[in-house]
Amino acid sequence: MSEYEGLTPLLTPGDMIQNRYRIIRLIGHGGMGEVYRASDLAADRDVAVKIILPELLGNDKARARFEREVRWTRSLDHHNVIKIFDYLKIPAIPGRGSSEPVPCVVMELLEGESLADRLARSKAPISPEAAKPIVCQMAAALSAAHKKGIVHRDLKPDNVFLVNRGLDQPPRVVLTDFGVARKGTDSAFGDSDLSEESLTASNIIVGTPEFMAPELLELEDAIPASDIYSLGLVFYEMVTGHRPFDDERPLQALFKRVQYPAPSPREYVPELDDATVQVISGCLRRRPEDRPERADLVIHGLDGDDSAYLKKASVWGREQNFTAGVSAVLALLVALLVWFYSG
Repeated sequence: MSEYEGLTPLLTPGDMIQNRYRIIRLIGHGGMGEVYRASDLAADRDVAVKIILPELLGNDKARARFEREVRWTRSLDHHNVIKIFDYLKIPAIPGRGSSEPVPCVVMELLEGESLADRLARSKAPISPEAAKPIVCQMAAALSAAHKKGIVHRDLKPDNVFLVNRGLDQPPRVVLTDFGVARKGTDSAFGDSDLSEESLTASNIIVGTPEFMAPELLELEDAIPASDIYSLGLVFYEMVTGHRPFDDERPLQALFKRVQYPAPSPREYVPELDDATVQVISGCLRRRPEDRPERADLVIHGLDGDDSAYLKKASVWGREQNFTAGVSAVLALLVALLVWFYSG
């Protein structure tokens, strides 16, 4: 039985879009839209076609986020970011809450699995030798985004896709889902673009709390260092099989992240090599200014031969006895309550 049994898809196999894309089957469904495998007759290749749910077209914020994701992802044009081939609209779909044409995007079709699926399937940590190429490619994608002034804000295993390249090669890593990304307002970006900021209400957590930097949980602006912290969280889970602030009570885990330094990954895997421990510890520093200054420095750090990275790492190596103030903890509590009830 198909996992989409019982759904009424927007499109059916054989449907044509602009006399070029022939729908093959539904391959993804979520709260924002549906994704189909389709044949691109002009380019002689299979592609993915993502369509926003017509009933969301009246939601200005949802529609703007969909269009923004397309625009920003397309602007990156990087090997480790999902490629977008086309953006178009199809005729209104009767009975689905809108009489407007429906926006859809044509993307590369990724064959493989998400990092989340990989972790769930293996039920064991990934070796540092296998994890490092994946982390380096994630860092390369973030570096490309940050150079364009874009902060992803939702880096997590679900949004990291591993494309199979054969048994003798590491997978190609593809970063997906820029739906909650934002343009920078910090001096780290130079020029800022505030026109997108109206899409995000104040005092609401945007992203996935389990993989967010402490400053975002405290409702600070997202900056490149925020993505780097999320990268550290993902790397930690990959090589240890645990999250650094594990707790059966989710709120307690988030409060620990705001209040305390991250425990060393060697608490779970004592034999981890120095470069892996140094990079993870650096990414997970509580203060943004103590993390790597750029995502590409993570790559150099894993190589162990970059003097700028090593100089920065010597600063990270000093223990910080930091405890968040009462105001920060209260801000987190309010934000989490708003996030919980708004979801």
